[in-house]
Amino acid sequence: MRTQRTGIIYTEQGFRRCTMHAENGRITAFSEAESAFDEKLYIVPGFLDKHIHGAYGFDCMHDSENAVKNMAACLPREGVTRFLPTTMTAPKQDILAALRGISDYVKNQKGEGAFCQGIHLEGPFLSPKKAGAQPFRDILPYSESLLEEFCHAAKNTIRQITFAPEENLSCVADMLSRNIVASVGHTDATCEQISEAERLGATSATHVYNAMSKIDSRLVGAVGGVFLSEMWGELICDGKHVVEAAVRLFYKNMGDKTVLVTDSTAAKGKPNGKYLLGNQEILVSDGIALLPDGTIAGSVLPMNQAVKNLRDFCRIPLEKAILAATIAPAKCLHIDSFCGSLAVGKSCDYTVIDDDLHVYETVVNGKTVYKNT
Repeated sequence: MRTQRTGIIYTEQGFRRCTMHAENGRITAFSEAESAFDEKLYIVPGFLDKHIHGAYGFDCMHDSENAVKNMAACLPREGVTRFLPTTMTAPKQDILAALRGISDYVKNQKGEGAFCQGIHLEGPFLSPKKAGAQPFRDILPYSESLLEEFCHAAKNTIRQITFAPEENLSCVADMLSRNIVASVGHTDATCEQISEAERLGATSATHVYNAMSKIDSRLVGAVGGVFLSEMWGELICDGKHVVEAAVRLFYKNMGDKTVLVTDSTAAKGKPNGKYLLGNQEILVSDGIALLPDGTIAGSVLPMNQAVKNLRDFCRIPLEKAILAATIAPAKCLHIDSFCGSLAVGKSCDYTVIDDDLHVYETVVNGKTVYKNT
């Protein structure tokens, strides 16, 4: 099937007034614009969220296959075309069950919404000192046999694992041998331990600042280690997990290595109230999700709002902010050969937005999966 779309299109050369041609879900060419179009709308690459626990009433740790199916159907309303459902630290059997359910969806998805690109395993190989909203009682020491058990349950669909490098660095080589991105997070590591993890092959940092040892004048900590590295750094840009000034500091250090994530929960898109994050109850009020003890626990952040916040907080052009939700996560996950930007040969994944980042339409593999009517 051949399709075409005319407008102000964000290509790898920047914004162009042109027509994008696609066939069977792949971009085949760009040509000069042949007709009039709305000058107030932009056609940009679809957003990629590689860290999301739930949304719109669904948590991927519960009834996982059905939950991810419903997440995939709803996420295009915020411009997301690809995502990694993210597990929680939990009893091992609960993690295994979630991995089986999510992988069943990954293997059988029919292209009816955002494309599930695989799984992000967040825990259980974390630091008890930096558990954050992860249940510390279920944190486990790393072993290759346990990793193998998780990979087998997930049918080799795990794409990223968050781990604390100070607990065990042998896991990095094991992850790389399985083509899994090793991401430091929930860590009390020193700057030197982060550097050693990077030397061994870790290339990502999970929700930088949050559940991570801080910068001090004599102990630089994990945050400083990430700032001094060449890693990709996840950022929850909601102004609550990370305040505006800290976002600016992050972007000044990380620049094009900034990767926007939502870390959202089942409460996203729902009214204030009580929800589940894994096996834990969270209370959502005024745009923030908390455990009963007051610990911040995931977010209710839509990805289009994250892009808008990054642009506004850092006072950068829209096209710079878009990179953090498109090509940056695609490069981090090593899938930029077929997605993350609008270019000949890549998937025809895009979203139509205005200057306020309202989403009007989202297209995945050339098929419209959301339209704001």
